[in-house]
Amino acid sequence: MPYPKKAPTAKMNQQAKDDLKYMPVDDKAATMKKGPIYKTDARVARDYAANAAYDAEHGYKKEAKFEKKKLMHVVNRISCQRSK
Repeated sequence: MPYPKKAPTAKMNQQAKDDLKYMPVDDKAATMKKGPIYKTDARVARDYAANAAYDAEHGYKKEAKFEKKKLMHVVNRISCQRSK
């Protein structure tokens, strides 16, 4: 039994993707999101913890110590907010 043909929308989506590659820089910049991406304190703490674990595991002692220090700053900031 042969596979069914792909829907024509798949070609349209691929065509749209291809068009984005060849768009001028100004038009592409206009379609991008504006403004910074805000991370929650919990997300920042999780990122610092992951980075510290990776650095310690791979032998980057100085970087791991820095990440742990930044992690403690964020954790203290979170705990101070909760205690208020």
